[in-house]
Amino acid sequence: MNKYITCYDVETTGLNPKEDFIIQLAMVKFEKDTFEQVKSANYYIKPAHKYNIDPKAQEVHGITKEFLEENGVFLKDIIEDIKDFFKDSDLLTYNGNNFDIKFFFRSCKIRIIIAYYRHLLICVTRCYHVQIFIIAFALHFVFKLVHLRE
Repeated sequence: MNKYITCYDVETTGLNPKEDFIIQLAMVKFEKDTFEQVKSANYYIKPAHKYNIDPKAQEVHGITKEFLEENGVFLKDIIEDIKDFFKDSDLLTYNGNNFDIKFFFRSCKIRIIIAYYRHLLICVTRCYHVQIFIIAFALHFVFKLVHLRE
């Protein structure tokens, strides 16, 4: 059984996981028993390939290509941090089973991370169990991180 819960959310250049890229990843790691926050991170990610940000996506998250070029990091440079967040954690996400995870599969080697660490992936949009809603408050922190600007 994992000791932590890691909540995460992504923002992307668009809605198509075959063509679009993750451009922001926010994560918060909590102790499972106490809900004490262990750490948090908010990364703006500059795709390594040629990209454009769909105007509708930009309307939602407000991230511009200019902002990413100036402030973004490459995914390969933060992959160890992502592994560390996911290690010993069950994962809590909002719509992650349908959306976020597809981008992880394409954008980086998260398949290896998930297979290696054996996570329980809890997607709040698909879960109606009462206990899940007790921990769902943690998503509030993720959404706050996602919409913060340095």
